Amino acid sequence: IVFTSAVGVHTFFAKLAAAGKDARALAGKRIAAVGNETAKALQSHGIIADFVPSVFCGAALATEMLQQGFITTADRLLLVRAKKAAPALGEILRQHRIPYAEAAVYETEYISYDHINPAVYDYVTFTSASCVEGFVNAVGKVDLRDIKAVCIGEMTANAAKAHGMKVLVAPQATIEAMVNLICEVQKQYDEPN
Repeated sequence: IVFTSAVGVHTFFAKLAAAGKDARALAGKRIAAVGNETAKALQSHGIIADFVPSVFCGAALATEMLQQGFITTADRLLLVRAKKAAPALGEILRQHRIPYAEAAVYETEYISYDHINPAVYDYVTFTSASCVEGFVNAVGKVDLRDIKAVCIGEMTANAAKAHGMKVLVAPQATIEAMVNLICEVQKQYDEPN
């Protein structure tokens, strides 16, 4: 079972509980998590991930699982993810003929906040490409070229770049790395010349 987000983990276990089951339903299954935050979410439900890639994104997850022999064409995978998910993980699995099914356990909804002026903020943080799309939809027709977008990874950064934002990418795909990046960049601005 492959979990691609912490939200997916919590939603999956909520649905499992609603069906009258708990973590014991996963007995004998190997569990992969897309990154540390997803692995921590699994731990909060009593599950230790068997596999976490060195780079926290779907493409790295698929590639590293294949390279390290964690999955083969003899395995059947269940991808626990959002209804609208990044395609890289599935594409790589298809290319290597790894059979999989998808369990869309949550859906991202966008809410309009046209009263927000993004220009008044020093930074805007994005933890996924869908966050970028939600932000763009929420703020309406404003000029985004002066927005400093702090992104959790390259896919998120590409989405922000597509809207003309100035992009900073965290060196690791974690919230902590994003916060540290903001502190480092801001420190440069705050230091006297």
